[in-house]
Formats: sequence, C-alpha cells, structure tokens
Amino acid sequence: MASQTLPALRRRGYEIAAVTCHGAVDLPDEEQAAGISVHRFPIRRGLASHDVAHLAEIAARIADLKRRFKPDLVHLNFTGPSMWLYFETAHVHPAPLVVALRGLPEGDCGPDTLLGHAADAAAWVVAVSDAVLRRARVRLPQILPRSSVIYNAFRAPALRPARLPFAPAQLLCLGRLVEEKRFCLAVEAMPRVLAEFPDARLTIAGDGPERINLERLVAQLGLAAATRFLGWVSPDEVPALLNDTTLLIMPSRSEGLPGVAIQAAQMRRPVVATRVGGSPEVVVHDETGLVVERENRAALGAAICSLLARPERAIAMGGAAHDRAHRVFDWQRHVDAYDALYRRLVGGETGLCY
Repeated sequence: MASQTLPALRRRGYEIAAVTCHGAVDLPDEEQAAGISVHRFPIRRGLASHDVAHLAEIAARIADLKRRFKPDLVHLNFTGPSMWLYFETAHVHPAPLVVALRGLPEGDCGPDTLLGHAADAAAWVVAVSDAVLRRARVRLPQILPRSSVIYNAFRAPALRPARLPFAPAQLLCLGRLVEEKRFCLAVEAMPRVLAEFPDARLTIAGDGPERINLERLVAQLGLAAATRFLGWVSPDEVPALLNDTTLLIMPSRSEGLPGVAIQAAQMRRPVVATRVGGSPEVVVHDETGLVVERENRAALGAAICSLLARPERAIAMGGAAHDRAHRVFDWQRHVDAYDALYRRLVGGETGLCY
C-alpha cells in the first residue's frame, strides 16, 4: 500500500521520509524511491535479540533523521513493539501523530501498553475497516472523537481481466505463509474439491515460516500433483497471477482489511473467505463471493465446489466484485482521504515522516 500511496501524496506536494526496517530482503540503508527518502534500520534484529545497546543506537539514528527532516506530521503505519522507537524520539521534533490500525493485538490495550500510549498521543487514529474501528473504539475508548475509517485501495491495474478458467479450475491462496492465514484449511479442503473436480489445481503463492508445514501437509494428503508452491510474488506480478485464477481462497483466522481480496475484485475474481475482521466488507456473501465460518474446512470445500459447479454464478460474482471495488475501494478516494486528513491536522505544505 505505502509503495503506491506515498508517491501519490508526493505528487500533491508532500515531502516524505519513510522509516522502515530491512526485513528479509537485502536493501540499502538509504535510497531515493520515486522521490521519497527511504531510511531502513535493523529494527527487527534489534527487537529479536533484545539488544538494548543496539536499539538505543537505532533510536539515536532516527532522532538524528528527525532533527534534519523536521516533520510536520508523523504517521505510524504499525502497532507492534517497534512503536517504542517513536516514543524514544518523539521529543526531538514534536509533531501531530496519525496512527493507522490494520488490526488489533489479542492482548492488553490498556493505558500502560505501547498501543495505549499511542492512542493517547495520536491526533487521529485511522482504521482500515469498520470492523477494526468498532473493535478499537471498544478497547481504546479515548479515540472515539478522533478516529475514522479510510479503506485501503490499489490503483486499477493496466492488465485487462481475462475470463475465469474452468478447464481446469485454478484456486489461489496468496499472502504471507503464516499460521493466521490458515492456508492449511485450503489444502485440507482439496480432497473434497478433487472428488468433484479432479483436474482442479491449487497454487499457494507467498513465503513465510508456514511453508514447510504446508509442504508436509500436501505430501501427507497425496496432493503434490494438484498443488504448486510459487514462492514470493512481487506486487507487479499479482494482477497477472490473479488473471490465471478462477477463485481466490482466503481461510484466514483474522484480517483487518484483506488487500488481496480487493486486488482479486479488480481482476473480476470471486473470493471464498472466512467471516473474520474486515473480510465481509470486501467479500459480500452471495454477491461478490462466498463467506464461511472460520476453521470450517468442510464449509470451505463446499463453497469452492458450489462455485466451480456453476461457472455462470462465479463469473457474475466476479463482475459484481469488480463494480463494487471501483465504487467502494476507489484509489482516488483513498488518496483524497489521507490528503484531507493530513492538511486538516497540519495545514499548508507538509513534510511527512511515515
């Protein structure tokens, strides 16, 4: 999301410094990307090692960046332990704070937690879905008068949607291979699907710690011939991958607002998803896809089979999803909303530390 939103905001006159971590990819500490100053720090490594001296060094470097950049506004796009670095450096150059909530942790959100402190300090809290906002306002009632929803969105891809393939049917799970995505349920539903549609195929695209367990499960169920692991897919390749897909399968345990479901809708792909978080705000049951209860592999398999058995229904749902994505998850509206929020909080030309 940030890779599209920040350049759009820069074109509206914002000067932006993005602070992030290296992640698992070998990238430079600093670079200019689409006119945005990107600064990467080994934050995850410092948190994982509990190396206080290392974290203090990172905080000092971020503080130095703030002194030089002098942001008019700070946007926190995360709610994990790395928020500590914000509070360690907030005094260097005080500025209004926007906190974006993609979801909420299962644990405590009380006043003595990092998230509680962030909620107190924020000039505004943005939630990615109505479901996240409702939950946040219950657990963090202090944000009630200064919080709202701004839906995530994606620019419409240049690639034209292709017809849904049914011979053979292509099922796709796309995302981080982590336990909360529950891609194992899609694998466990495949024997039921193959009993009715023997040529159906499942693609699992993405990478993460659950890959080895998913590969083991595929082998145990004898599904190697019907399943492929694609590995990490770059954002630019997602539309083409979806264009080769019949149904997107999302058996997640939790979701804030599933961006991949929005991308599927843009490519006229219906989605089978679980009823969690903001998923039903994207996947409208029996209109743009099917929604089943979470952890129910039997219902998941039945939903997949029901759409494969009625191609005309799946095609109609894909068309409805496309129309709704254009109407509800409009890219221009997303950028306009953040632009309006930032200018209301600061006014005039804005330097944004993201």
